[in-house]
Amino acid sequence: MMCGNRGWVKAIRRVRPCYLLAVGFGSGMRGLALLGCGAGAIACSVLAPSDEEFLGGDKNATGGVSSGGTGATGGANTGGAGASGGSAGAGGLGGVAGNGGAGGAGASGATGGTGATGGSGSSGGTAGAGATGGTAGTGATGGTGATGGTGGAVGGGGTGGATCTPGTTTATAKAVAVYALVDQSASMSAADLNNIVSGFGLYVDSSQSVGVELGLQFFPIQNGSCSGSGYSSPFVPIALLPGNATAIKNAVGSPPNTGTGDPMDGVLQGGINACKAYANSNPDKQCNLVLVSDYDANNTCTSSTAGLASLLSNALNTQPSVMTYVIATDSTADLSQLATAGGTVAWNASTASAVRTGLQRAANRCQFELPNSGTATWLLNAQPLTQVSSVTACASANQNQYYLTSNAMVLCPRTCSAGEGGGPGGKSVSVTVTCS
Repeated sequence: MMCGNRGWVKAIRRVRPCYLLAVGFGSGMRGLALLGCGAGAIACSVLAPSDEEFLGGDKNATGGVSSGGTGATGGANTGGAGASGGSAGAGGLGGVAGNGGAGGAGASGATGGTGATGGSGSSGGTAGAGATGGTAGTGATGGTGATGGTGGAVGGGGTGGATCTPGTTTATAKAVAVYALVDQSASMSAADLNNIVSGFGLYVDSSQSVGVELGLQFFPIQNGSCSGSGYSSPFVPIALLPGNATAIKNAVGSPPNTGTGDPMDGVLQGGINACKAYANSNPDKQCNLVLVSDYDANNTCTSSTAGLASLLSNALNTQPSVMTYVIATDSTADLSQLATAGGTVAWNASTASAVRTGLQRAANRCQFELPNSGTATWLLNAQPLTQVSSVTACASANQNQYYLTSNAMVLCPRTCSAGEGGGPGGKSVSVTVTCS
């Protein structure tokens, strides 16, 4: 027969007045329980229970002695939870209850590896469930943090800015070069030619010429053209005086064989080309063009006087700016118009001394070095100059004006040609620097 929910029982004997049954509980668990009394009671046994089994009871009896299972070992990095303790055995009637199995000990956490930042230790294992809780696992030892890197090198000190020196000083003029175009045409009188020879000699031998660079070309020449070829190549190269004085005097005293007519388009265009090329090669210098002539509109090229004036105006108003001075051996309206277009005033020269003065005017220093730092106020004879945006904004009459380029203060053409730029007139340019 079958006793209880599970297990097989066998009737052993009848016991009056009570029945005993052998009942099986779970896998391999055995015990006896009193089921009833009275007539017809039957005692059952189940496969010879042991003493401990016989003394075990149900959940209301005192538990049998049963050890809990050992908790599982934790994983490599985080301790595993301890296993639950085993369930207490079922007690028999009146038996002494067994103690609950001890909880399994939680696994110790893994030791943290060494790294840049110390790792956090893993949590200890959870104690096993049972009558007595399992011992919690030991937390893992934190990993050792890596040693911090060495700090970067200390930055080098910055280079100090330019020292600002406040006050008023004489402005430093840039060096000047002069490219002279000397008329040797048939219209030039012997007196004019003699004045040229003597006037150039007076100038290059004077103290006023020291530090000026001077070169020249004659016109007309046999290999000159209306496009400017021939005239852009100086007969005497531009060079510093007084070193170049002898070459200049020899040239004007014995000019080369000349061509015919007044090919003014080619003469002026060639002179402009030569001066701009020199200025581009020498950005610390200015180059001025000077025309020594008796020109009276007898141009053997195609341009009118107005066309020639436009050519000179364009040279003045484009960088590098080229000013055109005129030494008129014979005063003419045409020469005056050309000088005005070139940003100057024609200078009449009927004597050798006047030629020398005309050359001295053409060597006016109109460009001045900028201060290294601070705010500059430019002065002409101790009176402030007025700044304009560029050479094209300069007034047609002398208004004591200047403009700035990337590397110089430049007096407006008529301010400079009037003698204020270090030439005749005794006027001087100074600069007042204010430091912020």
